[in-house]
Amino acid sequence: MNHYSTDNTLIELNAHSSAFKLPTADLADLRDHSPSAPAIDMTMLRQRCLGNEAFALLLLDEFQSCVPKQLVGLARLVADANAHAIRNAAHSLKGIASTLAADGLRQATADLEAGTSSDDWALILKCVMRVHREALRCLAEISRHRAAPTGSEFADALLQRA
Repeated sequence: MNHYSTDNTLIELNAHSSAFKLPTADLADLRDHSPSAPAIDMTMLRQRCLGNEAFALLLLDEFQSCVPKQLVGLARLVADANAHAIRNAAHSLKGIASTLAADGLRQATADLEAGTSSDDWALILKCVMRVHREALRCLAEISRHRAAPTGSEFADALLQRA
């Protein structure tokens, strides 16, 4: 399966970086609140897939394939100041995160979805940046699980099938 590369994602996000200009204090506030929990709860994912490792691998592949494009799309919506479309995109990402047992991303997208009901663009921008950060954490976690055995029977089975 062809994955949208991280380099392409970063290039696309840089093209839309003007949509993410926040005061330095706000950016520092975002950096200081990184969750310590894994980005994806593999045990929960296994339960949701009823132990079907092939299906779990498919979900991880789909996430790697579609989410970087969705992040770029979200950046474009922010640049266009389209709160309604941002809300719809957040709702879609929230469903993906829930399915994948990515609680940090699920919470970030829920906050973004709720935040679009106001005209507080500073809040919306903070939420969008948090969504991007959490999605990138998920992508990094998927890469880590594919790169080295984890000691988890489920994750190791996923690695063998990759």
